[in-house]
Amino acid sequence: MSLTDEDLSKLPQQNGFYLRGTEMTRLETFLDAAFAFATTMLVISIGEIPKNYPELILALKDIPSFLLSFLVIMIFWIGAYGNGWNDGLIIFTGALREGNAAAQSTGNY
Repeated sequence: MSLTDEDLSKLPQQNGFYLRGTEMTRLETFLDAAFAFATTMLVISIGEIPKNYPELILALKDIPSFLLSFLVIMIFWIGAYGNGWNDGLIIFTGALREGNAAAQSTGNY
């Protein structure tokens, strides 16, 4: 079944792309949950809150690897949504939402 020009004219468009819909699908919801789970596992791996100065210095050495891991997860998350997301603010706030949700779920915030 192919769409006619009349059918296509009824679909919503954004920046020349036809939008699939305005509601989240089950797949999109599942992907959000999977990436939130991955981010939560990353935050859980942090461990305990440092209790003294030497432990704090040791914990600070793990920050670059944590940020790099978080960045890799966010790159895959953004790639999963592909063409529909071309606004940097939406991507940034979505990444903050994922990280904040993971931190709150583990109590490490």
